[in-house]
Amino acid sequence: MKQIQDTLRIIGAISAIAFATLLLFPSLFFLIKELIEFRNDNLPIIMCFLGGIAGYFGLWMLLSKNKSIKFRVLNIILLIFGVSSFVGFTSITGGERAWKWVLTFEELDEWFFIVYLSIIFICLLTLNVFYQKLESIK
Repeated sequence: MKQIQDTLRIIGAISAIAFATLLLFPSLFFLIKELIEFRNDNLPIIMCFLGGIAGYFGLWMLLSKNKSIKFRVLNIILLIFGVSSFVGFTSITGGERAWKWVLTFEELDEWFFIVYLSIIFICLLTLNVFYQKLESIK
């Protein structure tokens, strides 16, 4: 069971990292742009970019063999930042129209590219939390 779970975690992490890397560079570019042209009303968008970058590092941490509780808790926190930044960014920039697009699969290729990453994040986060619970029971 553990070997299957580790294999799923690694495959999921690698596939999510591939997609997330494509989104990392535009995120860094727009983060720098927003920081240079800083206004108070840009703060939520800046926080979304930072959360997405934190989630990216959380994905990389999934490939580590480190099993310490502090490491796993940090990993879970970073993955939560990644998922919440997607929710925040989608809500702030697109509002109801963007959520309708996410939920109705209008443009399947774009939907797969953006939403797939969040689905993998949520699955890996769930696996990580579940694995942490099993470890604490033993």
